[in-house]
Amino acid sequence: MFYPRENRTVEHGQLVQVYRNLHNGFFSIRDKKTQLVLGYSHFIVLDNVTFRVQNGARARVKKTGSRNVHAFAEGTLRHCQKVVDDKRKREISYDPFATNDFYFVDTKEEVVSVPVLSCRNEKVYTI
Repeated sequence: MFYPRENRTVEHGQLVQVYRNLHNGFFSIRDKKTQLVLGYSHFIVLDNVTFRVQNGARARVKKTGSRNVHAFAEGTLRHCQKVVDDKRKREISYDPFATNDFYFVDTKEEVVSVPVLSCRNEKVYTI
């Protein structure tokens, strides 16, 4: 389910940036072009995903210990609905204090892009 911010909408096929919101437990959905937060959801599926880390902001996080939005998944929105659990999934994570990039949790291997990303329960998976 999608919870809009200030009556904004999100469209299937829209290019968005998604990040975990540390304040409300949802994923925030931001329009890539306008940089406006469109709304929030517990469940998001994106296609053609690239992971982005803004290194200047990451350095500030490490220096001050205060977190800010500087890392996100960028891709094409497929939908904001719960998906059936897929046994082939691989969890992806990011920790600005431990690594410079997103990585596969099982191997610690850096991940730059994935064809399909499922965001759910405050975690992200490639499926």
